[in-house]
Amino acid sequence: MFEVRGAIANFATAIRRVPGLELIDEEELEGDDKDKSPEAYLLVPDTVALHNILSLWKRWTTGQELGTGFAPWRDVFATLREIRVWGPSDRVQEGDREILAEEIELMGEDQSLVIEIELVFRASEVLAAETERAVIGEIAAAGGALVSRCRIPDIAYHAILARLPVTAIRHIAERSPTGISGLDAVMHIRPQSVALSVEVDDTVEQAGLIPPPPGNGEPILAILDEFLFQSIRCFVAD
Repeated sequence: MFEVRGAIANFATAIRRVPGLELIDEEELEGDDKDKSPEAYLLVPDTVALHNILSLWKRWTTGQELGTGFAPWRDVFATLREIRVWGPSDRVQEGDREILAEEIELMGEDQSLVIEIELVFRASEVLAAETERAVIGEIAAAGGALVSRCRIPDIAYHAILARLPVTAIRHIAERSPTGISGLDAVMHIRPQSVALSVEVDDTVEQAGLIPPPPGNGEPILAILDEFLFQSIRCFVAD
């Protein structure tokens, strides 16, 4: 996660100069200078790339030269206050954590709860399907089941509703790095925000058989939380 210092437009200009990075809603980004504490999220292809970025940032903050070929990153770092890895405390916001903990407080261990799991949006439908199946697999491993799913490319939104046992919900409320709250593919976890008009009794195994939709698009490498449209919830029963 990039914590931006100063105008978000300066960050947007600098990040465009880094080869291989692409921002969603660039025009909107330039006009969002009213945010006093803007944040941006970078999706890196693997842990090697992540470590390289963090290593460059450490060199920058300690006054070391970045070396030849890293001038674009120097300009990006000049617009930042901090870089850190997105973790369980980010995925489960304090208010949501308190609600989940309260909801399961009087529930038995054999009971379950439906929650919303928002995924990191991938522009490629193939990659989005792979990500979704991987998360559904983790839900199955935790003893849960898929309830419904929703993907809206126009607003870069992809989420699922899942029914999880109390034990798994407790791990989420505790922000465990080894549970669903520790998955890199997960952006946010929230209590169920809408009532479904149709209840679907699908097992995770059945949901895992859904074929990925066709698509040849490239993955989006960076997204901004201002454009996740968290107030919009749309789940279509399978």
